[in-house]
Amino acid sequence: MARFARSLRRSRPVVLLTLVCFTAACQHWVALEPPVAETLAEHHGKVRLTLEGGQRLTFDSVWVARDSVYEFGTGDTTAVSTLSDVAGADARKANTGATIGLAIGGGVAAFLVTLLAICAADGEACEGGG
Repeated sequence: MARFARSLRRSRPVVLLTLVCFTAACQHWVALEPPVAETLAEHHGKVRLTLEGGQRLTFDSVWVARDSVYEFGTGDTTAVSTLSDVAGADARKANTGATIGLAIGGGVAAFLVTLLAICAADGEACEGGG
């Protein structure tokens, strides 16, 4: 049983990394409603701008001043785009249903893997009868 406990301790970082990756996968882009200037001013978070030429730019956070879009945290006062060049804007949103499904499915899978590992390490624990 001590060997099993050690293997569980070693696998914690892998499990944690897997959960973080799956949680990030439960997010998707949602189109922000026009007018872009007002919507960007109200939204705080990751934003993807689609320019008139089809180019997409992704930023952690943006702000609007006059007719230009700036990126927060760069320390640079150069605009990343003008509002007239922005064809659309998308925001990163969490998909609650996928996150809940993943949490339940991941919990069940983790339980089954743990049960199988215990049975493999100590065959008496899983044998039926007495």
